[in-house]
Amino acid sequence: MRALSRLLSVILLAGGAGLLVYGLSADPAKFRAPFGFDGLIQTAAELMGYAVGMLVAGILMLFLFGARPVAFDKPGFDKSKAG
Repeated sequence: MRALSRLLSVILLAGGAGLLVYGLSADPAKFRAPFGFDGLIQTAAELMGYAVGMLVAGILMLFLFGARPVAFDKPGFDKSKAG
């Protein structure tokens, strides 16, 4: 589960960053939606909104589901004396 959530968060972060760069660099007068999403995305501002949403979703997924659990030491175990 943790590996799948990390993979999905990396995909969301990379896709969001790529779409954000595309939306920032596109000329508003000649804007074309990427990947043929003409019915869903009409302007560069909408594309940047989707991109920021993907970035936020990737970060939240990484922190909420991809984090490792905290490892607690056993009582009475001294790490400085361990070999």
